[in-house]
Amino acid sequence: MKEFLNSLNVGVLSEDDYKTLDRQIKNNALGSDLPRALLAQYFAFLSTINEFNTVVFCPMLIDSPFQQEQDPANRKAILDFIVSKKLDNQQMILATVSVDEFSDNSELENATRHELDNKLSVLTNDQYMSVLTDIEEMHSQTLATPE
Repeated sequence: MKEFLNSLNVGVLSEDDYKTLDRQIKNNALGSDLPRALLAQYFAFLSTINEFNTVVFCPMLIDSPFQQEQDPANRKAILDFIVSKKLDNQQMILATVSVDEFSDNSELENATRHELDNKLSVLTNDQYMSVLTDIEEMHSQTLATPE
C-alpha cells in the first residue's frame, strides 16, 4: 500500500490510516489526495487477492480517474500507475471526459476507444432491443428473489 501511495504522490496518510481493512482512509486524505489514495487502496486490495488466490477477476471499471482537479503531475502519475499496476490479463475500462493523456501514452496507443455521444446512455436506441435480448435471461435470474 505504501508503495502504491508513493507512486501516486499521496503523502498525507500514516500507516495507521490503512494498516487494516476496516480503516477509513477518507478521514485523512482530502481534496485531490483522496481519489489517488482510494485508487492505491483498491489496487493494493486487488493485488493482494491476486497474489494469494486463484480467482478470476471481472473487468475493472475506473470512472473519472482524474477527479478533484488533479494537477498535470498527478494526472500523469495516475495514468502511469493504472497502466503499470493493472493485473495481467484483466480487462480495464477507463471512463473519462477527455482522452488527451491517453493519446500521449504509448502503453495505451493500441487500446480500444469508444466515444459516447448520447448523454446519459451507453447504447443507441437501435442497439437497445438487441442487447436486451442477449442479456434478458441472465438479468432476470440475477434479479430473481430466492424462494
